[in-house]
Amino acid sequence: RNLAPMSSVSILSNTPPLIAMSLSSDKGGRIRDTFHNIENGGVGSKVSIHALLGDRRSAMDVEISAQPHPSDVSEWDLVSGRLVECESGDLLSTAIATVHAEVVEIRNLPRDCKASLIIMEIDSVTLASEDGEERRPRLIQISDGALSNDIGPSGWAYALDW
Repeated sequence: RNLAPMSSVSILSNTPPLIAMSLSSDKGGRIRDTFHNIENGGVGSKVSIHALLGDRRSAMDVEISAQPHPSDVSEWDLVSGRLVECESGDLLSTAIATVHAEVVEIRNLPRDCKASLIIMEIDSVTLASEDGEERRPRLIQISDGALSNDIGPSGWAYALDW
């Protein structure tokens, strides 16, 4: 199990519910753990995609999980949230929503692209209980090197060093 930040997931189809994400090597040319794990698991691998709160703690968690770590170090032990196991798949305790999906295809991209496209079918979505609270801000990537939230003028940004 590993955690990895994804700046975007694309919706491909409503029926069946298909999404895709592109995974590549890091700036040093190292294949990312997430791609390695999905490639090893192949078609049928289960994936959990967590949407995070739009706060600094979540931004720091994204940066922590983006850094290369030895294979014996779990990103789950480094972030502020904890692993919650459920029937649908892994949950991150600090996530406001988690999309559970199954890998249905792995495609190499054309023209010597270093990235591969991972196509997944959504099995379910788990929402965090907000107990009547106002909607909380979600964490979004606002530029190649910064995170903020999705509610109005953010007033803050978290610079990333990746």
